[in-house]
Amino acid sequence: MSAVTLGAGRRVRSLRIDRRVTVGVLLVALSVVGGLRLSAPGGAGTPVWVAARDLRADTVLRPGDVRAVRLRAAPGTVDGLAPTSSSLRGRVLLGPVPEGTPIPGALLSTRARAGREVTVPISPEHALGGEVRPGERVDVVASFHKGSDAAKTVVVVAGAEVVGLARAAALLGEARGAPVGVTLAVPAEDAVFLVFAIRNGEIDLLRSTGRGRARTERFEASDLR
Repeated sequence: MSAVTLGAGRRVRSLRIDRRVTVGVLLVALSVVGGLRLSAPGGAGTPVWVAARDLRADTVLRPGDVRAVRLRAAPGTVDGLAPTSSSLRGRVLLGPVPEGTPIPGALLSTRARAGREVTVPISPEHALGGEVRPGERVDVVASFHKGSDAAKTVVVVAGAEVVGLARAAALLGEARGAPVGVTLAVPAEDAVFLVFAIRNGEIDLLRSTGRGRARTERFEASDLR
């Protein structure tokens, strides 16, 4: 193995937007929609932008991604939602927005975050029983030196977004339609660690079901010997 340094010891990634904040903003937006009445364009209410289709994180908005609606609500209720007085063309979403959901201003940025898409070859039993879906966020863990005294498992990427699935066609004993590859969108600084883990370890995907949040671990090749 070449002596390529993958990181300077174990370090936690740089500060990012807390996913719980993003989820909280979306839940507020959803609750607003549930409690308000949508009016046709030109009717009464506050004009805001809503997603015209399911939009994933890091989408660069284009015409057709959003549509204008009017929300009838008490003053202040729609504060924080993107108004139609501002164009969203070229703006970047920092989190996913389901179809029909108002666009929270807190999720809009003027520049895309540097990232990479990586396909992870994986069998259903290591990918949440094959129930993983595009748009979900998963943690990627890798196990090295299985069955030895040097065995260890590390978190390679925390909060990766699932952007695509490759499915089996009833080949080599796989059930038809079972995922055999999961494409993940990951921060640029995590991509090389993920590729190293794919080549040298065994990968599992974890779905968060509580409040705890995993932290990415940095490692060097020498750490895994």
